[in-house]
Amino acid sequence: MIQALPKRLETIISMVPPSSVIADIGCDHAYTSIALVARGIASSAIACDINEGPLQSAQKNIREEQLSQKIETRLGDGLTPVSAGEADTIIIAGMGGLLMQHILTGRLHDFRHFILSPQRDLPVFRRFLIENDCFIQDECMVEEDGKFYTVMHVCPANDNTDEQRKKADALYQSEAEFTYGGWNLFKKDAVLLQFLQKEQARYAAILRKTSSPDITHANKLVQIALEAYQ
Repeated sequence: MIQALPKRLETIISMVPPSSVIADIGCDHAYTSIALVARGIASSAIACDINEGPLQSAQKNIREEQLSQKIETRLGDGLTPVSAGEADTIIIAGMGGLLMQHILTGRLHDFRHFILSPQRDLPVFRRFLIENDCFIQDECMVEEDGKFYTVMHVCPANDNTDEQRKKADALYQSEAEFTYGGWNLFKKDAVLLQFLQKEQARYAAILRKTSSPDITHANKLVQIALEAYQ
């Protein structure tokens, strides 16, 4: 029996909408797929990984939880193993934003929901989503073992989502909003505040030793983001 999951995975799970089928890309041990099906959030799951080793581990865990009839494993690169419309919700976590962007290019309108947790290049990744006719429906930050992670719920835009899209897009206009997340700033996300305060102290220490333009600009963005909490 799988014990308590890490806070980051629980946060990802909490953002998944009720789904007939979820596809977990880069599933590793399949803990996320198992939890979603066991808790009734998803009726079934497709757990995918590019490597045989993690997939074998996933298969073992699925068997132990007696969920082999509801969770299928597939070997393959990114979204290649999943056909358009085959899943309601796609989950991708634990990768850099540029790699995630590569995986999602050309596939963002093949599915209804995406739960994404990119680890780097967040400003570029957020712009990529919006420029490709998607909107960020929600996002939050989570801290685990001293590291900070962003989790976002993304949807492709269509006629039925016009109002949601307008509201979301209004939150992603400035550089600070693309850097730290418009929803995070709008909701005054408590974990983001912790992160910003750490960044503020880190940049202040650097700027006591150098007047680097890049650090000065990054520090300015932190100050702008912190104004949202006033």
